[in-house]
Amino acid sequence: MHKSVFVGRVLGWRTCIAFGLFTFLCLAVMSATYVASRYALKEYVEDQLDRISWDLAFYQLKEIPREQEIRNSLMGLPHVLEAQSLVFLRTRMPPGMRAEAGGEPVVMPWFIILATTDPGLLPPEYRVEGDRTVLALFGAKQAIQFNLDRLQGARSFAFLGRQNQEEEHLDDHDHAEAPDTYRELMNFPISQIVQLDREELNRWFLEHTGAIAFVPFMGAALNTRYDPALISRLDSLFQAQVHEHEELDIHAESGDYLPEVSHVARINRGELISGWDLDGSHERIAALVSQASELMPDTAQIYVRSDTLILLDRMRKTADLIGWVALLLALPIIGMAWVFAANLVHFVFLNERRPIGLMRLRGLPGTMLVRIFLVAILMGGLIGGLLGLALGTVVPLAVYEGLGSVWELIQLQRPLMALS
Repeated sequence: MHKSVFVGRVLGWRTCIAFGLFTFLCLAVMSATYVASRYALKEYVEDQLDRISWDLAFYQLKEIPREQEIRNSLMGLPHVLEAQSLVFLRTRMPPGMRAEAGGEPVVMPWFIILATTDPGLLPPEYRVEGDRTVLALFGAKQAIQFNLDRLQGARSFAFLGRQNQEEEHLDDHDHAEAPDTYRELMNFPISQIVQLDREELNRWFLEHTGAIAFVPFMGAALNTRYDPALISRLDSLFQAQVHEHEELDIHAESGDYLPEVSHVARINRGELISGWDLDGSHERIAALVSQASELMPDTAQIYVRSDTLILLDRMRKTADLIGWVALLLALPIIGMAWVFAANLVHFVFLNERRPIGLMRLRGLPGTMLVRIFLVAILMGGLIGGLLGLALGTVVPLAVYEGLGSVWELIQLQRPLMALS
């Protein structure tokens, strides 16, 4: 044993240093290349996340009066910082109802009610202040101009319901129906009347809520303040659940009614998302989406969408591809390293031929010398490889954004260790 240690000191140290330096350079270059590619992907992911306004979106199609309850459920989820709602009620006016602005009939096939808990969900020109309401007309130019000419100066908008009156008998044989009369059901003060670009509105919804809303080809949109009681009453009105029994009856038949409430939520991305750990980030967001879906009532017919989850799913697949590309790029380096290592072994033996000859003359067996060289090569390769892997990972991280957390470093080292 003492003899092997002595021979190792004489013959092995130069071999160990040579192979250590060689493996150090190879793995340092490979790991630094991999870290650089992952850093570029991390920057791209963060840039794309900055373009996503809301991380979670829930589209409610039924039981509209429960929208406040659903939003409060979202706010109760862990890691959720903010939740807002956009109410979008579309209706063809039911028979027996009509709309007026300033006492003039509003002749439009569709009427839309817009209300939001956050004015930022609507374009600036359609936002309301206080109790005021914006009336926006959209569709064919002739229809818009026809209504604008009559409605300019209007300061109120009202939905009216037809009253059913008893027939008035003129004599024993002849009778005539009394003319229809309408009674005001709801009234809104108007701050302004504008023209609405439906394509621009849809583009805005796509950018700020992640989905395109159905905007009819022609109609009038009423953007009013957010009030749960008002929304519930409008929902009942458009479903023709209007039955008043006072002096005269007011009944309405159901028309085409397409309600929708978009609930959007913003999460604490710093706690859940890391560009270095895309698989873990995807799992955490998917678990949060699943938890939120379980809280939604089945009868409200709610559809869930998360642009953040979709982005992370795509990016983690891209990260896997980057890993394979890095491996493929490393194969030529590994091949050249193999050739260089063989030449290096040959060079080491040539350089140490005199000490080897002296050792052989002293009676040392050749197998012992071979073992000593193998141990020196393995120790040098292992130590140099670990140092190259560590420095090739830590130094680029320090250059890019500081040393970062230990966990991020471990996450980076796992694929690199497999690669080495």
